[in-house]
Amino acid sequence: MIATAFSIFSKDIRSEARTRYAVNALLMFVVVTIAVILFALAGETLSPAVHVGLLWVVMFFAAMSGLSRSFVAEEERGTTMTLQLLASPSAVFLGKLAFNLTLTVLLNLVIVLWCRIWIRLRI
Repeated sequence: MIATAFSIFSKDIRSEARTRYAVNALLMFVVVTIAVILFALAGETLSPAVHVGLLWVVMFFAAMSGLSRSFVAEEERGTTMTLQLLASPSAVFLGKLAFNLTLTVLLNLVIVLWCRIWIRLRI
């Protein structure tokens, strides 16, 4: 089961490397969200607690918008039935979970680095 889950994970990584659809969509979501927050703040000085809260909001919504993408991609390509025939549901779940966790962690690293740079430039 672990080998099957790893092969599903690597299939999703290769597919994302070819299309870059989820990465581009999530990065655009982050850029737009941070831009909207910056326009809404209009140069106001915020406490560190508010900065952390805004960071968590951006991270949460970015993660939620990217989670369904791996399952939707299977439906769009018409490979859902093949995946169900070749792998157990738990292997599919573990493979998709590993892919989404990897994507979310990398996206959160980008968000945190971008916010740290923005905070340093403002100070």
